[in-house]
Amino acid sequence: MTSHAERHQRVFATFCKAHQLIQNMITEVRYTSEAEEFPDVITQLADGTEVWWELGEWLNQDQMREARERERAEERIRTALKEVENQTQHISQCALRLRKLPEQLSESEAVKFVEEFRGLSRDADTRPELRHESHTVYSYPDLDSYPTLAQYVDRLWFWRRSDDPKESFPPQHWIRIHQPGGTYDPEDAIQALRKILQDKLNKYGGLIERDVRLIVHYGQAFSYNTPFESLAYLSFAEVAQAVAGALDALAKPFRKVYLLNEPEREAFEVYPIFSRCE
Repeated sequence: MTSHAERHQRVFATFCKAHQLIQNMITEVRYTSEAEEFPDVITQLADGTEVWWELGEWLNQDQMREARERERAEERIRTALKEVENQTQHISQCALRLRKLPEQLSESEAVKFVEEFRGLSRDADTRPELRHESHTVYSYPDLDSYPTLAQYVDRLWFWRRSDDPKESFPPQHWIRIHQPGGTYDPEDAIQALRKILQDKLNKYGGLIERDVRLIVHYGQAFSYNTPFESLAYLSFAEVAQAVAGALDALAKPFRKVYLLNEPEREAFEVYPIFSRCE
């Protein structure tokens, strides 16, 4: 089975787990092997009906590319720090918020980065704030003495070591890295969803005579894209309901349209009716 078919098998299996009624009706499933083939999945139902399924991923491709580049850049920082052991007396954990992500970190820069981090950690370990029980976290105030570190790191926090061994962190896990922060607009996620729906509707507008159904699945977007939650959409169910209202005004070549939340294994029919799949 090709990777294309394997991916569709995983998505469709998750959909069937979320939609037991469909699962119980299916007697045969076939997956196409190439991305260009249509449909992605063909099923035979117990009553003899053949249903074609098209799968579309809810994904903002621009954000996906940016997020993967951030992962690669962050890994350069992690690689530089992976050999740094916690040799402090009063610190259990450290968190770094990155100012920017390096396109590359030369060997000499990595050496300086690590040397400065070790020096700063030793200095933080002497701070009285980390010796007082009323202080759990200490934010290091000034990086001016650590120019290489300051080039990439915006802020550092140190957690006071607890006397309780259950609250201690393994030596290899004592440094955490946070990517550069910023505001996000949940509408970006909703616009990406509208685009995939519109693209599918435009591409397969002449299929009314067949029982063709569309599943838009939310999977990689969970890790790489702007979250959909906002004051307007507090849950996946609310997003699905909003999509159902929008679809009502569009051309409808598909017999049914579903939204699948892969991480939570929940699915909703959003056309022709709105309902939670059971």
